[in-house]
Amino acid sequence: MALGNKALLLAVALVAVRYLQQPAFVPPPLRKAAPVAIPAAALLGASPAFADKIGDASKKFAAASYPFLKSVPWDSDLYAKFPAEPQKTLKAIDKALVMAAAMDGKALKAAVEAHHKAIGSMDGKGVTSQSDYAAVVDALGRVIAGVPEKLTLDVFYAFADISPKTLPEYIFKTVDGGAAYKAAGAFFEYKDIIKAAR
Repeated sequence: MALGNKALLLAVALVAVRYLQQPAFVPPPLRKAAPVAIPAAALLGASPAFADKIGDASKKFAAASYPFLKSVPWDSDLYAKFPAEPQKTLKAIDKALVMAAAMDGKALKAAVEAHHKAIGSMDGKGVTSQSDYAAVVDALGRVIAGVPEKLTLDVFYAFADISPKTLPEYIFKTVDGGAAYKAAGAFFEYKDIIKAAR
């Protein structure tokens, strides 16, 4: 059976090479290459070049970070008491508004709708469903990929500036540490995909 699979794989690869060959450097139109190349790529375990990288990365990040999300005590009063100076807080909010003004309207609307749906599926602990969380991650990834990196970093640093320096350590003590580390690693991979999509 293994020999038969190898023979089939070889035959598909040869057909793909034959149909993709051409005398000029210019690639063939997609409609001619797709009927052969896509099944061949699927059999070989590759994804098509035009695959949705943000969508794939969003699913991966959401799956890796959902256990962490579930471990956060969302009903804590910490989130209602943000210890910061009012003027610095307003400046941070201003940076977020400037970034929002640069966002694609359709992508922003999709992100708002994903959040609205996620709020509707929250349980008693304030945790949404994994599928609604994945939709929020996907929508935010698309929104953020559509704005200049500088605006994203301005928001990040403005909010980091008003956050107590001991906040990460405090929050880490209240969540599943292993899940937090896994989520952080997945986030760094995810942000690289978003950055590359700009």
